[in-house]
Amino acid sequence: MFTPAPFLAPLRIAGLAVLLTLAGCDAAENAAQKLADEAKQQVEQAAREVINDTTKQLNEKIDQAQKSTEDWLDQAPPAERDKAEGDGEAPAPKRQPERDSADQHSA
Repeated sequence: MFTPAPFLAPLRIAGLAVLLTLAGCDAAENAAQKLADEAKQQVEQAAREVINDTTKQLNEKIDQAQKSTEDWLDQAPPAERDKAEGDGEAPAPKRQPERDSADQHSA
């Protein structure tokens, strides 16, 4: 029967320790990656909530401004109200009726 040399036992123990250490490194790397992914998801969720809250507040301010403008227009004298409503759109220019080229030559 073969008996291993006594100096091989420490080498086997060292090799086993190296393998366990590498396995431990992989486990630590996987745990760190999982933790990083969870942190990223939490940051994204927090950002979504902040954006939603900000958008909601902005919409409320816009609604208040629109109501205030409507109230002001309802209280304004008719001349000012017509002017305020007309500021947004310019009247369309009147078009002259087009004449046939034959009409232009005969005139």
